[in-house]
Amino acid sequence: MSYLKLGEINFDNKLYPEAAAYYDSSFTNLQSTHPRYKEIQRKKESLADLVDNLNTITLQDSLQLLASYSEKKRFEKIDELIARKKEEEQKALEREQNPFNELPADGETFAENSQASIQGGTWYFYNQRLRAAGITEFTNKFGNRKLEDNWRRSDKELTGDFGDGNNNASTDGGGEDGGEQLASKSQEEEREEYLKEIPLTEEAMQASHGKIVNAYMRVGAIYKDDFKDYPSAEDNLKALLKRYPDLDLKPRVWYMLYRINLLANDTKDAEYYKNLIKTNYPDSEYAALVDGIEPKNEQDANKSLAYYKKTY
Repeated sequence: MSYLKLGEINFDNKLYPEAAAYYDSSFTNLQSTHPRYKEIQRKKESLADLVDNLNTITLQDSLQLLASYSEKKRFEKIDELIARKKEEEQKALEREQNPFNELPADGETFAENSQASIQGGTWYFYNQRLRAAGITEFTNKFGNRKLEDNWRRSDKELTGDFGDGNNNASTDGGGEDGGEQLASKSQEEEREEYLKEIPLTEEAMQASHGKIVNAYMRVGAIYKDDFKDYPSAEDNLKALLKRYPDLDLKPRVWYMLYRINLLANDTKDAEYYKNLIKTNYPDSEYAALVDGIEPKNEQDANKSLAYYKKTY
């Protein structure tokens, strides 16, 4: 319930990535018999969907930027990313091997040390914003995992023996300390992993733009339908139109903006988008919808539903 309360606080402050992490933690520990189980599950799934689409936009923007660089500069940037990743992995390994290195000094209370860490960010797990972002990233990559030893392994029987010294290091790739050791990759192999994601062809670049458009549309829909956050929905859809002024889906986006402004009781802006649709796409289904006329397929569906209800 503490996780849930933190999730609600962050959600109310529109800190959605942080809220996603706390809702996920709350749901993981929540009994299915809890009266709010379904509500929390829906909110958790919507937040995860939102964060996933926001991350898609950020990722594709970064990949497109890398694609715009010269080959030399691109390699330099990739090498910087590889070095940063290795540095972070090394720090994480050191924290795992020496978890008590940053305990409070003599004469310093644990609470004082924790508060200083939150402000100064000296230890990852004391910085709640970083921790929340880390939980979200982990969940997106690995899903919900049970807290247990050797969680990465599919066969948990193949664990190292740390007591009698009879474990075979080659069995699980261990080194002198029996720990797990990852095979090192060459710089070229590391670069290739990054390069294969970068849209260097016209076809790949178009696909990247398509992912961004779909992500913006989904973000707008989540803000509008799931969170009733109409300003955020409108901001993201406007950002989409500004970025892609010749978008094929423009009438659909205009209709979404029309509906958002109606729901927000902004009749002036709603009328503005209604006129845009009727002027530029007079024969479209959206022009019919803003006039309150259901498209033929909707009429047929409603007739079928009415007939079903009558028959039932």
